[in-house]
Amino acid sequence: MKLVAQNGARIDAVAACLPEIRADAAERCAAVCGREKAESAAAAAGFRTLRLAKPGTDTFALCAASARRALAISGTAPGDLSAIVAVSITPGLEMPGLSHRLHGALRAPRDCICTDLRLACPGFVHGLHIASVYAAATGGKVLLCDGDVQSAAINPADAGALPVFADAAAAAIVSPSDEARDPWLFGFMSDGAEADALRLSCGGRIEMDGFGVFRFVTSAAADFIRGFMDAADARPENVDAFVPHQANMYMTGRLAKSLGFTPEKTWNGCEESGNPGSASIPVAIAKRGPDAAGKRLLAAGFGGGLSAAAAKIALPDGFKAECFDFAGEEL
Repeated sequence: MKLVAQNGARIDAVAACLPEIRADAAERCAAVCGREKAESAAAAAGFRTLRLAKPGTDTFALCAASARRALAISGTAPGDLSAIVAVSITPGLEMPGLSHRLHGALRAPRDCICTDLRLACPGFVHGLHIASVYAAATGGKVLLCDGDVQSAAINPADAGALPVFADAAAAAIVSPSDEARDPWLFGFMSDGAEADALRLSCGGRIEMDGFGVFRFVTSAAADFIRGFMDAADARPENVDAFVPHQANMYMTGRLAKSLGFTPEKTWNGCEESGNPGSASIPVAIAKRGPDAAGKRLLAAGFGGGLSAAAAKIALPDGFKAECFDFAGEEL
């Protein structure tokens, strides 16, 4: 197991933004497969309701709203930013990048680094690693945005995807820190040979081999996370919470149990909002609010790639967190 250590960074705040529509997960696919099968599919996924963006609300809008809220609750001005990292598989435009669009909307400094990551389920962990590197290297604050509007990319005849995929965005403020503390630890793994199990072509629809993804998460990804826990000393007794990607509640629960985490030590935050992609990790953190401050976390994302990523981090005592509803803010 290769560990990547990073010193000199902390997370000041996380703000998560949920879009306007609340949809019943079973009703989403009842017209496709019938009410009985739809209710069974929704129950298997574990999502009662999904949060979906209205037509015209895109990833940029949700990310901009979450970015402004994260800046506000952390007391950070756009002029303080030395970098913006944006994670999304549905950025809306191929060019300019989502990070550059956020840069313009926020009026960040011209010497601010802008970086886009086109990564799915493990994307937040990758983004957090890059943001921590930028914060430590530049000595300035970094805005990490992670968001997707997946509902627009779902095949309307796919009864397996309709009660699962949802929309959301989240933003984190990562700052340089000279406090003496254990370094953040990261681990990464990929299995590109199985890449076609979850794919999204340019301008196309999400295609998913549900059983293939499930097999990957419960075998290869679980083994990877278990190895990371041993190498990083991140076993259940040494961390306060496990924050997994919210692929679906059944899969998350099974994975957490296999790793030795009780339901009380597993942070789920998407039962009423669905799987928003890689933003599910910061959404789960944001929904904890002030209770997240000071906690030692094991975060893990797994899925698209097929790939997985894990991080052992500690949130500072002054950490701020908030989850809010999108209200169509002006960009």
